[in-house]
Amino acid sequence: MLYSRGGEDTACSFVRLESIGRGGAFLVCEKPVPVGSEVDLAICLAGGVIRTRARVVYHLEENGKGVGLGVEFLELRESSAELLDRLIAPEEEAAADPAHEDHSPA
Repeated sequence: MLYSRGGEDTACSFVRLESIGRGGAFLVCEKPVPVGSEVDLAICLAGGVIRTRARVVYHLEENGKGVGLGVEFLELRESSAELLDRLIAPEEEAAADPAHEDHSPA
């Protein structure tokens, strides 16, 4: 869920999470949010909810499937950072494991 603050208007939009990392995320939503806008996010993941303030750093059209937003986390709560670390650590370990390298012919 994304809460966008714009003056007196506050818009709420459900979004789809495409990817997430320690510094930010890529989300797909119905309506574009201007680059530079600050938004409040509540990202529901296995194991909990990540709540953070974020800034939209770019957006791009997703071929009729919505608008992709790249966001940078600004204020990540400690509990959210811990949850994110637990989720990302296994992926980083798998990526560093030589057994997971692509050995298919070019």
